[in-house]
Parts: sequence; C-alpha cells; structure tokens
Amino acid sequence: MDQITHDVRTAQWAEIVRSCHERPAGQSAKKWLDENGINEKQYYYWQRRIRNLVAGTTSKSLPATRPTGEV
Repeated sequence: MDQITHDVRTAQWAEIVRSCHERPAGQSAKKWLDENGINEKQYYYWQRRIRNLVAGTTSKSLPATRPTGEV
C-alpha cells in the first residue's frame, strides 16, 4: 500500500471511529457498528492504529513507569 492510500484510509477510519464515539447515549458500539455495516474486527484494528498514531507510538503497549512518591 502506498503512502497516499494509507493516508486516505487512515482519514476515513478516523472519521468512522469519531462517529462511533459520538453515537447516541445508551447505544452499544457493537449495535452502532452493525447498524452502519462496519466489521467489528476492522473497527477495533483501525481504532488501535489511530490511537497509536495520536499517541505517537507504534508499540502495542506503553512502558511501565515507577511511581516516584512525589506529589
């Protein structure tokens, strides 16, 4: 996949993720995805990728930190 295609898909999925987060109160994500014809596994895959892009990391988990005890 070339960079332009990747950027377009990322933008499309970012809009889908945003729309799902703005779904009506009380409606489950699964129900919203079903009503909008979106594959649940694809949605969570892209949600994770977008979160990693926003966080500036591509790792699957963040490194552990030690509490310093300072407030």
